[in-house]
Formats: sequence, structure tokens, C-alpha cells
Amino acid sequence: MANLQAAASSTTTGTSSTVAGTRSTRGTNRTIVGWGPATEVEASLCIMDFERQMKRCKPGDKVCSNKFRIQDKVVRLKVYPNGLRSKAVEGAVWVGLSYKRKEEFQLERVQVLLGGELIKDRREVEVKAHRGPCFRVTHAAARARLREGALELVVRVAVAGDRLVMDASTSASKAGQDNWVLASLYRQGLPGTDFALVCEGRALPCHKAVLRGASPYFHAMFENSYKETLAEGVELECSAAVGAGLISFLYTGEVEGDLLASQPDLFLRLGDRLLVGPLKAAAEQEMLRQLARANMVDCYLLADLHGADKLRAAAKELIKMNLDWLRQQEGWKARFRGQAELILELL
Repeated sequence: MANLQAAASSTTTGTSSTVAGTRSTRGTNRTIVGWGPATEVEASLCIMDFERQMKRCKPGDKVCSNKFRIQDKVVRLKVYPNGLRSKAVEGAVWVGLSYKRKEEFQLERVQVLLGGELIKDRREVEVKAHRGPCFRVTHAAARARLREGALELVVRVAVAGDRLVMDASTSASKAGQDNWVLASLYRQGLPGTDFALVCEGRALPCHKAVLRGASPYFHAMFENSYKETLAEGVELECSAAVGAGLISFLYTGEVEGDLLASQPDLFLRLGDRLLVGPLKAAAEQEMLRQLARANMVDCYLLADLHGADKLRAAAKELIKMNLDWLRQQEGWKARFRGQAELILELL
């Protein structure tokens, strides 16, 4: 008896519907919105003989660093050694970012360090037009953090990644209406069968002509194999339930029951292995419908292995949206099974 290898399974969940006796899959309009990885920037400014600067500078006088970029925004570090121009805020050191453009933006986090010690830690900081955020430090606190008379200012900022919008919609399918003749044979119990798919020792009757028409794989097998080899059928290494689901799909265009919804990854593998394109596409649509943060890496790897391009693209975008979260998961790199090129593609 000939032997065909199929894939191992894992489980997920989903739904399908039946209308007027014909099983149909509902299309879904699904949009996922998220943000890419945060950008983190660190800049420093060292002011020598800072005690002297505090004495000689007037309120409003400032010392600035060279320009640097936070994403596409050009900024500088700024230090007012003797406060701002207003009398209400003079007599202290003010440190922050100098920003000259009109458009506003938001920083996820700003950390200010003086002399290596964290003195300010703020989240969700608004950067207004023509001015950046500024923080007050008393002269006493600044003096306490001088190193050999120098003030070492370090500012670390984090900016949210780009907004990402992903289309994970699926289209409606009523393949059972297209195969009404074969579907009628299926409902009659498949009379006149001349072949069988054998799964877990159970023979599942079917017609060679249907297998030939459904799959280039089966067509080539019947053309090139000895009749004696295929006399009793061909063995598939999958469960009997999955084999029955395959036969159901070949005749009706739908997997009977909820098996496709509960094990779409298995049918994606099976459709790719046996070159049954519509089965592979149906499984890919179901996996798109169920795509979530919990399964995004598995979907990405499976889609890459089996050429499911739409699922791969959607899973990749979802991973990018959740890359910070993924990096916090223990052993996340091991899930890529040594495929460094796929990890690099995500970074």
C-alpha cells in the first residue's frame, strides 16, 4: 500500500454557518491597528566648571548640545544654569530638550540623569510647538552631582513606533454551491467509489477521478504508480477525522463540521502537501480570522514554511506591533527554531 505523509496538528477555535442546506464560510472585515517598536535615543551634554556657570549666567541664558534626531525630529539638549527668564522660575537649574519646529509630538518616556543619577522619570510627555519639555533641578541638587566640577547631563527618550494598520479580512466562500453535482454524490454516500484514502487504518472511500481533478499530486501519483501498488488505496498519515474532512472538502468545497475552525493549521499543511490549493486557501483564511498575539509567531513560521503569503504578511505586521511584548517573553528566540533570517526580518 502506498504511503503519503501529512502534518501533525495543533488546536485553535472558530465558527462556520449553514444557509439553505449549503455550508458557507462568512467573510469578515477585520482591521488590526497597532504600533511598531519604540525608538530609544540617548544624548549627553557635559558642562565644565558648572559652579562658575551658575554664578555668571543670567536667567534665560542657556547652554545647548549639538543637534541630534529623535526619529525625524531635530532636537538639542539644553541647560539653563540659573533658571528661565521669569523671576518665578529663576535661581534653579532647568534641563530639557530644545525643539524649534511647529508640529507637536509625544514621547513615551523621558529620563533625566545628572552625574549618573536618575533625577526625573516621566511618561507620556508632550513636546509642544517651538519648545521641548523642561525639568527643574535646584542648585543644591545640581552641586551635589557635579563630577570634578563638571555637570554631566544625560537624557534618554523613548518614542512610540509608527502606527501600523493591518487588513486581516477574509472573503466569504460558498464553494458548496459550485460543486453541487459532487456534493449530491457526497450526500448520497458516495456510490460507485473505486479508491480509498486510508487514515489510522480506516478506509475512506472516494473516486479516483475526483482526486485526479482536485490535486496535481494525486494526478501524478495515478499516472506514475503501478496499478498493483494503488489497488487497495493510499495511506495518509493523519487522523481519520482529518481524512474525512479532506474528502468532504473535495466533494463539497467545505470541511464538514467544525474541524477546519478547530485545526486550520493542519489543513494548511495538508493542502500544501497534497497540492489542494482551495483547501490551503480556506485554511489560510481561517487562520487569518483567528490571528492574535498569542499565536502570531506560530502563524508566521507556518505561513513562511508553506507559502501562505497573506497570512505571513499579516502575522509579520502583528509581530512588529507587539515586538516589545514578544521580547519580554522567556525563550522567544527559541520559538524561531534557529531561523535567524526570520528574526532579522522582523527587527
